[in-house]
Amino acid sequence: MTRFTEFQAMNSGVLARAIAETGKQYAVYLFHGSRKWDDWSQGPTSSRFNVDLNWFTDSLSINVPPGTYKIEWINPTSGALIDVSSQECMGSNCILQTPRYFLDIALRMRRMPNSTILN
Repeated sequence: MTRFTEFQAMNSGVLARAIAETGKQYAVYLFHGSRKWDDWSQGPTSSRFNVDLNWFTDSLSINVPPGTYKIEWINPTSGALIDVSSQECMGSNCILQTPRYFLDIALRMRRMPNSTILN
């Protein structure tokens, strides 16, 4: 899996990063907070995260090939599954809605075998 940038979190207050084996599996991490750069004793490139301790739901647009995908939302702290479903994506931007979560959430998205969509 490598860095993946063909996605967009619809909420501007969320920090998001992703990796993917394009066409097969995707992992996205969503975090609510901000990154603050400071001139600390460690140097001018030192940063810290200011967390937003609250409950959230977000929309995510992800560019994937057509097919059916298994969607798993995971609590990053415990590793527990929050929600599992499947979704048909017609290609291009597939819209996903997170379940309600506190601070951060991870997405594991896998294309199901033999899930091509015929025109």
